[in-house]
Amino acid sequence: MKSQSFIPSLPLRPYVEEYTFLQSAIDSPFTQSLPPGGRSGILFNLGSECQIGFSESVTVPAIALGGQITKTMHLTHQVGCQLLLITFRTNGIYHLFGVPMSEFVNQLVDVNLIFPPLLRQQWQTMLDQLRAIDSIQDRIVVVEKQLLAYVNRTPISHNNWVKEASIWLAQPGNGRIQKLSTEIRVSPRQLSREFSRQVGISPKSFVQVMRFRNIFRAINTQQTCSWLDLVHLGGWYDQSHFCNDIYEMTGLTPSAFFAQHAATAGLLINNYDIIN
Repeated sequence: MKSQSFIPSLPLRPYVEEYTFLQSAIDSPFTQSLPPGGRSGILFNLGSECQIGFSESVTVPAIALGGQITKTMHLTHQVGCQLLLITFRTNGIYHLFGVPMSEFVNQLVDVNLIFPPLLRQQWQTMLDQLRAIDSIQDRIVVVEKQLLAYVNRTPISHNNWVKEASIWLAQPGNGRIQKLSTEIRVSPRQLSREFSRQVGISPKSFVQVMRFRNIFRAINTQQTCSWLDLVHLGGWYDQSHFCNDIYEMTGLTPSAFFAQHAATAGLLINNYDIIN
């Protein structure tokens, strides 16, 4: 599947990480693995039917909200599959729409089951506009116009320290929740509860997913990388800890996963880390 990524406009960068257009590049059905990336998103299905899931797959809705994933998902796309993905920053969906993200971990849910009537109507209108447009850039203009309307309205109340906590936890070696709790002056219990509500997963699970994402970046930016390099760059305690985490998220050993799914690295490393 071919993919193209685009950076959002400046006013949207605190909430949106990138837009990705995915299009089937083959003439027969094909299954692709989607590893955990530490982000949630909203997906438009603009073409033929696609299937997505873990052990069992479901049809991708016309517009779907995807929560955090903690293990590898599988996307089966048919000829003519076209998907437009809005990848939000860690608590971007909660910030813009007030949706409690802890309810959507490892799920892809039709927005008609989540959004109130007015919001559903607005997104359906946007879907109709996107399907009537061929240019990717023009499609993004349509999406940005609608998202900016949400940004410019009265913001939903949220705790800024959740975003600060996610940035801190994403750095290799910053996995100690007690230390973070002291840094931001919030109890570990409150930290875990509010972080899970806005981001979707616990701080501990978020650290695990971000370690996984960080090693893809290391592979992409360094000419040679040993297993010990990956253990160190990802912030694992040792190689055993590294292997256990990879197996838990992918169901494969590190060697098997990277040999089979090197092409999926772009879905993690093409993201843009611009925080204003």
